[in-house]
Parts: sequence; structure tokens; C-alpha cells
Amino acid sequence: MLAFCIGLDVHKRYSYVVDETGEIEEKRIENTKESLQRFGSKYKGAKAVIEATSNYRFIYDVLETT
Repeated sequence: MLAFCIGLDVHKRYSYVVDETGEIEEKRIENTKESLQRFGSKYKGAKAVIEATSNYRFIYDVLETT
């Protein structure tokens, strides 16, 4: 079984989501715990590639525990 991968283009307040085909799934999601948890619950088991910016660690931690 292939793992589904998504990419997160991380900005200060929002992240943009890109799927394996390069299509934007959602125009943007807020970089809040609640918003990231909702997003993460939609993609259980997916692998995420996160842009390494100043706030990537918070996003990683929230998605890792969702």
C-alpha cells in the first residue's frame, strides 16, 4: 500500500496544502492547534512534508499527535 503524501507551504499565520499531484487541496489553513488538528484528522496515516521555517516545530508537533 502506498502512503499518501501532502506538502505544507508554511507561512507565519497560515499554511497552504499541496497533494501528490501538485494540486492545492485547501487554499489555506490557519496555523492554530484547532485548525491543524481538524486538518490532520482528515489525513490519518498520510506523510507530510513541512517547509522548515521558524514555526514548523509547532505544526509538526500538532500533526504528529493528531
